[in-house]
Amino acid sequence: MNNLLDDAIALQDHQKIIEICNENLKDIGEKHNNEDYLRYSIIKSISLIRINGIEESKEILDNLYNEAYKTIDVEFLLCHISSLVGECENSIKFGKIYLEHLENKKGNSFPSFTDAGGKPHEVCNNLGTMSLRLKRNEDAVMFFNKGLKYKDDYPLLYHNLGVIYSKLNRWDDAREIMKRGRDKCPDDPEIHRILGIVYRSLYYFGRSKEELIIAASLGSQEAFFDLAVHCRILCKFKEAKSWMDKYLIFNPKSTEAREFITAIKKFPYYRRKEPTISVCMIVKDEEEMLGQCLESVVDVADEIVVVDTGSKDKTVEIAEEFGAKVFHHPWNDSFSEARNYSLRHATGDWILVIDADEVLEREDIPKVLESKWQREFNAVCFAVYSVLPGQIGGVNMGKNYSARLFKNRKSVYYEGIVHNVLKLPKKTATSEIRMYHYGYDLRTDKMSEKYERSIKLLLKQVKEDPEDPFVRYNTAQMFLSRNFVKEAEEHAKKIVEIINPDNKKQQHLYLMGLYQLALINIRNDNYETSERYCLEAFQIMEDYVDSIHLLMWIYFIEKRYDKAKEMCNKLLKAIEKNLKKDNFNMLILNKIGSDYEAYYVLGEIAGYEGDVLKAKDYIINSLKCNPYYWKAYHCLGEILMKEGDYEGASEFFEYGIKYGYLNAEKYGTVGAKREDYSSMLEGYKNALEKSVLTE
Repeated sequence: MNNLLDDAIALQDHQKIIEICNENLKDIGEKHNNEDYLRYSIIKSISLIRINGIEESKEILDNLYNEAYKTIDVEFLLCHISSLVGECENSIKFGKIYLEHLENKKGNSFPSFTDAGGKPHEVCNNLGTMSLRLKRNEDAVMFFNKGLKYKDDYPLLYHNLGVIYSKLNRWDDAREIMKRGRDKCPDDPEIHRILGIVYRSLYYFGRSKEELIIAASLGSQEAFFDLAVHCRILCKFKEAKSWMDKYLIFNPKSTEAREFITAIKKFPYYRRKEPTISVCMIVKDEEEMLGQCLESVVDVADEIVVVDTGSKDKTVEIAEEFGAKVFHHPWNDSFSEARNYSLRHATGDWILVIDADEVLEREDIPKVLESKWQREFNAVCFAVYSVLPGQIGGVNMGKNYSARLFKNRKSVYYEGIVHNVLKLPKKTATSEIRMYHYGYDLRTDKMSEKYERSIKLLLKQVKEDPEDPFVRYNTAQMFLSRNFVKEAEEHAKKIVEIINPDNKKQQHLYLMGLYQLALINIRNDNYETSERYCLEAFQIMEDYVDSIHLLMWIYFIEKRYDKAKEMCNKLLKAIEKNLKKDNFNMLILNKIGSDYEAYYVLGEIAGYEGDVLKAKDYIINSLKCNPYYWKAYHCLGEILMKEGDYEGASEFFEYGIKYGYLNAEKYGTVGAKREDYSSMLEGYKNALEKSVLTE
């Protein structure tokens, strides 16, 4: 009989297998603790599953389990069959029992008649899938990851982890697990496809395309569809159609694919030749930051032109790694000369200018690629956000608009030896394409080097053209960066003398000059004069963030709390307005990221007024905006001291001391002042002493 059964199993003749098992089961008398009874029952239940006799198979397995046949085979099959009939909780229950049995060697002494003992990775995958059905996402992640500990080259676990991480918007986790899956299962097309989609969601478009092409070459039909969508996002219309045509070879009845092609053909750009972009930049000793800069623009560039003005580090080597065309040009104390030299080597239809200490926002790459197709404008201004010194954590943020993408024309060039300005072509558009500038928050030695180089050139420009308000502004700003307020004041005053405030074309410079004068007077403790300059700016533009910010601090320091609160609320509204799209002006906003300060001031005032709950809310909002703001920790420490929570107070004082020290160490007088720091230390000491007394 066993030979007949072995033959039937070899032939996968499930009806015969069931028939033989039934005959054997009839011949077995006492079934309790009978090894043969267990063996034939398991073999029969497996064959029933194969021919969709699910309910009968489940009944057999349930009976075995209830009759104390708690073996790895039974537990494995109950986990599997429960999932087939949609009993998620039961499937999870038996899967957990199976894993515990396997890991702890618990259970009865019956041998295993199947290879169930070698499938914990499959059980974990099943448990994760069941958890997903029950919307227990974190449990699903746990089970999938546990499965990889048993078998780290099981593709389904990587597929499911990639999908669940993506659904949870845990894109970095999705990327890392799919990269691991790619290394372990390099020939699995779905892993490459999911990784391609993850890269696209993280806006790494070049890497995304590479993975999708590999997936397609390994046999993934869906990868052709994904490649078409990918190219459509990047406004590569003909290439998008080409990929979708390949998808239709395998799926000729796909309505979605045909509708996609119809929509592509309707785009006005479809029949035009795709315009090209040359990324142009000038560099010198930029090995620290150049890599991240080029990584951010490589997906928009048809060519990268780098002009090196005398690097002695690995700058040129890094540029060449990104495929840049590197040209060498001597430094002649003129940024415009070097930049115009880079433009002359550009062969693209458009030029995108970026500096080594800047990064293009990856999310805005499709906007850049869409901009190159339009014919209405000859140049596009980007919103440039500058990380400014003053608070560790990089949350102090300035904003200004700068023409960074323009048509390659001889009539478009740069002027000015420092802080060079593009001679803008007619019809310049404004966009909210974001670029981040990190050049104002470098190491102390780098900032000193930058100051010495720039102030020399700026003073040369002032001498050559003393009536240029923009040069005066940049000179005052450079002096202020080193706290040379007397020298800065001379140039800031000249700005407001030169410009008529009613001149709309130069009004932004007039406002910025007023702000510089207000800031200079703040640093000289002349609050009344500073207020006067701020109010004048406020009369011209009521949502000028920088002047509102200074007024907020003036009123707070002078304990004019009602006016301070008014300015806090105005500041928060002005920040929101200036961060919105299509709100273009030429102002350089230094305090666009100062919302945390407004919440802090509101919190301090609420505390003074006795509203502790409101004070806490405001301070917590401040720390949400800037978790490194030492003053907010100091304020929370004071509040908790009054409430008698000395342990909590000491913890917040400790954070305040830590970040206050780091801030003072990095920014000097812009950091924690000595009296503020002493106050924090005293508060910390008192909190610790009282905490010990209450124990």
